[in-house]
Amino acid sequence: EKELLAVSSISDYWERDGFTSEYMKTQYDLIKRYAVKIKRIFIVSQKHMEQLSAEMLEQHNHGVEVHYIVSDAGFCPTEWKKEDFLIQDGRLLVDMKEIDSHKPGDQGREIITIRESSVNDKVKLFNKMLHASKLFAPKKENAEV
Repeated sequence: EKELLAVSSISDYWERDGFTSEYMKTQYDLIKRYAVKIKRIFIVSQKHMEQLSAEMLEQHNHGVEVHYIVSDAGFCPTEWKKEDFLIQDGRLLVDMKEIDSHKPGDQGREIITIRESSVNDKVKLFNKMLHASKLFAPKKENAEV
């Protein structure tokens, strides 16, 4: 209805063309038609940052508030590197657990819950991560100095 908060740490998540393009079309539609605010934090290694910068720019250009935390820069707690979740309107949590990859055969699990304590804990975590993150800003080409 109003807000989606998301943390993305699974390194190959955005490499799934068919799935992610449909997934993001739906989110862009939510922004455009219903003014849903979407904030996404990418937890990404410095090496993978270059690969994901185009995805971050695409989402930014469609109205997603994009943030990032460089996982190997020394400022990212180890436990955050495995966090991958989405919170809808502070009421519903979709939490990916024990997932390192979205390739076939991955043995992780997806937990979907409306348990208030679980949702509230993830909202608190999201806010901590947001505070520690950097806001994605596209590089300005030919910027004057």
